[in-house]
Amino acid sequence: MSTCAIIVTYNRLELLKECLTAINNQTTPVDKVMIVNNCSTDGTQAYLASIESATTIVYNSDTNMGGAGGFSAGLKLASQRTNCDYFWIMDDDTIPHPDCLESLLKHADDLHNRFGFLASNVRWKDGTPTNLPMIGTDWSTKVANGLIELQTGSFVSLLVQRRAVHQVGLPYKQFFIWDDDAEYTMRLGRLNPGYMCADALVTHKSAAKGVATGVVKDVPERISRYFYLYRNDLFIQKHYNSHAKVVRTVLHDLTDALRCLLFAKDRRFQRFSVVLKGLFAGLNFNPTREEVE
Repeated sequence: MSTCAIIVTYNRLELLKECLTAINNQTTPVDKVMIVNNCSTDGTQAYLASIESATTIVYNSDTNMGGAGGFSAGLKLASQRTNCDYFWIMDDDTIPHPDCLESLLKHADDLHNRFGFLASNVRWKDGTPTNLPMIGTDWSTKVANGLIELQTGSFVSLLVQRRAVHQVGLPYKQFFIWDDDAEYTMRLGRLNPGYMCADALVTHKSAAKGVATGVVKDVPERISRYFYLYRNDLFIQKHYNSHAKVVRTVLHDLTDALRCLLFAKDRRFQRFSVVLKGLFAGLNFNPTREEVE
């Protein structure tokens, strides 16, 4: 069984190099590496040209497609340009521990490939847990085997099967950023349960721990990004949860908008507007699912 690592990168050349070094030093080697360069401007394209080979495949996008577009393109190209059985997906600031892939593949074999996805045990730079997934209802069924059942996983080291990608299609590139991994793993979870592998460790060298500070407190440069969070989350609630949960989500988001007006230290109206724009966009947001040929 063969594996293709898929990395999406944007303006983090030194971290990308560290990520690639960690991938190339795995106790179980990868067969191919697919790197999607999301229109970086920091010398990434020149560096990738120097390492491109038969086993290191590079795609340089003319635009920044966001994480969602990058992973969609990466999975599509890996499906078309390799024959690998597994795709190992990660951001460029993901640093897998040396035996991470070995552990993921061992669990895949133990499960006889009856899984939707396998997620790594993600730790931040200080060793504490981060990118915490949503735990499944039957989370403890296989805990003795080092597996915790999940509802969702993140693209900070995720193993998926080629055949599963062909069954469920690609991540929604229209998400751009935020929750594309949550939606995609929920989709994969409809095939078979997904699991976190406790012994498949990675370090996530993100600038800040966790996913988001929250629209009320985040720095002004990041405010506009929250449009995608509120829009994409509402889409997920509409397609995977009950009508009651959708109503609760709308009320929660309206409360967030009000909190922006009452408690934000700056840019109150901008924060308020971004939440409402994302919420109302989510009511009619209907991205097209792209299949793998």
